Amino acid sequence: MWTPEGTPSAAPAGAEAGAPLLPPEALLAGDYRTIAVALEMGGGDTAVLGLLGSMPVRPAAELVLMHVVESAAGRYLGPESSDLETRAESVSLEALAATLRARGLKTRVELGFGDAASELARITNEVNADLLVAGSHGHGMIGDLVFGSTTSRLRHRVRCPMLIVPGAREG
Repeated sequence: MWTPEGTPSAAPAGAEAGAPLLPPEALLAGDYRTIAVALEMGGGDTAVLGLLGSMPVRPAAELVLMHVVESAAGRYLGPESSDLETRAESVSLEALAATLRARGLKTRVELGFGDAASELARITNEVNADLLVAGSHGHGMIGDLVFGSTTSRLRHRVRCPMLIVPGAREG
């Protein structure tokens, strides 16, 4: 597995299955037409957005900012929900998209509702993404066992390479 700095680290067990691991040289090629970006709308997005800001992106490429609303209303009403969480996250995501557009990047927003891994995979596959960029909470193996790993579940459901950006380790 590769870190944002381009240094190798140990690949996780089972890395041979699911989305292919991406060597850093692939980022330098900048040959992606559609880049899906999974965001949690929290502190874990800092590393993802930092990397995104430093990635070479083709002028014609499109960034698809994705977020899944997991509130009770979002889970049961889907796109029809209009609870405070859904409205706030939509506004935040659109503001981020506007910032990226101001930098000259073609950007759109896609909201999902319900299970994060299922919805992010659905959106990624529907937009025919060439690359999926997602963050990792950094809570480690025990945390993954307790809380589940959206990233791990997601990488087995998408058809494109996935770049996992490590977050700060919780201690």
